[in-house]
Amino acid sequence: MKFMQHFAKATLCSMAAIALQAALSQPSSSQTEKTFLWEIETLTNSVYLLGSIHFLRPTDYPLSPAVQAAFDDAENLVFEVHPAEMTDPGLAVKFLQGAAPERSDESLQNALTSEVYAQARDAASGVGLSIEPFNQFEPWFFAITLSAQKLVQLGFTPDSGVEMYLYNQALNSGKGVSGLETVTEQLSFLDNLSPAAQRDFVTQTVQELELLGTVLDPMVQSWKAGDVEQFEDLTEASFSGASEIQDRLLTQRNHNWMPQIESLLNQTDDYLVVVGSAHMVTDSGLINLLEAKGYSVQQR
Repeated sequence: MKFMQHFAKATLCSMAAIALQAALSQPSSSQTEKTFLWEIETLTNSVYLLGSIHFLRPTDYPLSPAVQAAFDDAENLVFEVHPAEMTDPGLAVKFLQGAAPERSDESLQNALTSEVYAQARDAASGVGLSIEPFNQFEPWFFAITLSAQKLVQLGFTPDSGVEMYLYNQALNSGKGVSGLETVTEQLSFLDNLSPAAQRDFVTQTVQELELLGTVLDPMVQSWKAGDVEQFEDLTEASFSGASEIQDRLLTQRNHNWMPQIESLLNQTDDYLVVVGSAHMVTDSGLINLLEAKGYSVQQR
C-alpha cells in the first residue's frame, strides 16, 4: 500500500463515470480565455481561489499564465491540508487507525454482498492490488485506494497534482503555506460515512473503474478551459445517488472553510487558496457561498 500517503487526495470522479461520460457528450460552453481561478479584491488585498486537480500528469503543465500570475502575486498559499502533512511518515498510521472498523460487520468483506465483493476483488487485481489486506478495514478505505491506484496506473499522480506543484514553488520562493483542515479532520469525514454510503461508494467505484480512462482527459480539458458549466455538470453527475457523500465531503467542508476564507479578506497580504475544483461549483460551492454573502467574485 505504498500510495497510502496520497489516499486523502484521491479524486471522487470515478464514482459515476458513466454519468460523467454522458455529461461530456454534451456541447461545452466556450470559455477559452478563462481558468478555474477566481479573485476577490478588497480595499487591502486580493484573495485568489483556485480549483485544483489532485492527480495530474507532468504533460499537463505549465499552468495558465493567469494562475501563475496569481501565485506570483500572493504572499501566502492555503491548501485543503498543509502538503507537509501528506508526506509525514506518520500519515500511514493515521489512515490505518482511521480505517479500522469499530464492529466486525463494518469491515469490507462483511459489508459487501458476495457479488460486489467478487467484483471488488477482480477490480483490485486489475490494478495490482490484493483485496485480502483490505478486509480488516472499512469499505471507504478500499474505494479511495482503488481509485488512487487506477489513476496512477493511467499516468495521473498526486506528485504531479496542482497542490504539490504549487507547494514546491512556494517552498522555493519562501511563501507562507497553511491548511484549512488537518488530515485527521479529513479522515473523520470519511470514517463517519454511514455503512450504506460506504457500500455504495465501493459499488460505484468498482463498477465504473474501467471507464475512468475515458473521462479523465475531457475532465482535465474542461478544467483547463475554465468551463464551469461543464465541470459543474460533471460534479453533479459524479455524486448522483450519493447525496450523503456529497454532503459530507463537499458541502459540509465548504461551510467549515468559509469563516477561514472570509478572515483572509481582512488581511493585508494576498492569498492563493487552492482546493479541489468540485468545491468551487454547484449551489453549495464556495463561489456561490461567497457571492451569497455579498462578495464580488471574478473568474480569471
